[in-house]
Amino acid sequence: MHRLETAGVACALALLLVGLSVRLLTVPVFTSIVARAVDSPARSDLAEETALGLAEQVRGYVTGADPGPLPGHVEDRVGFTPEAVSHLDDVRAVLTTAAWATWILLGAVGIWLVWSMRTGRRESIVRALRAAGWTAIGVVPLAAAVALGDFDAFFEAFHGLFFASGTWQFSSSDLLIQLFPEPFWMTGAAAWGVLVVCGGGLLLAASRVVRAQSWGSGSV
Repeated sequence: MHRLETAGVACALALLLVGLSVRLLTVPVFTSIVARAVDSPARSDLAEETALGLAEQVRGYVTGADPGPLPGHVEDRVGFTPEAVSHLDDVRAVLTTAAWATWILLGAVGIWLVWSMRTGRRESIVRALRAAGWTAIGVVPLAAAVALGDFDAFFEAFHGLFFASGTWQFSSSDLLIQLFPEPFWMTGAAAWGVLVVCGGGLLLAASRVVRAQSWGSGSV
């Protein structure tokens, strides 16, 4: 029973860490920095201010911070096509669901931690934190190995989990792809991996801190 509890809480903590890491990657500064780094303005043949403004508008659209609408024409070229907007609607739905799941996990884990502290279940907390930390750290090199082996196949399989076939593939001439090319997502994946590994390290450190405490009377 204790093992099942530890496994369940550890999985919840690891998933929570993954969700929080994704949330950190949707902040405006990340979009701006990476869009500059992958030269989105030159790829889209737009002025830097215009291209970065559009990238931010897309970020706001999929996170719900900016309801849109996204422009169908930008300067003298086609902007966001109906197909692109439809895909971004799907992305927004996925991110909204992920956000709700993250907050629910945060609440559930928080309740478990408070209850465990109040009942002196120090070792249970230590085991869960340690298992979650190593799980999070272990997932990253595994995902990296799969992605580096065949990034295109990995990218396609990842999208297939959330989007219907044919709804997320666009021409290299589409504005959406030029603003957010493959290097953008590779950079995002690398940043996500770093955040998850760092978070896993923090969980391991937290397990040591908790073990060193002397509160409570139980040790289950």
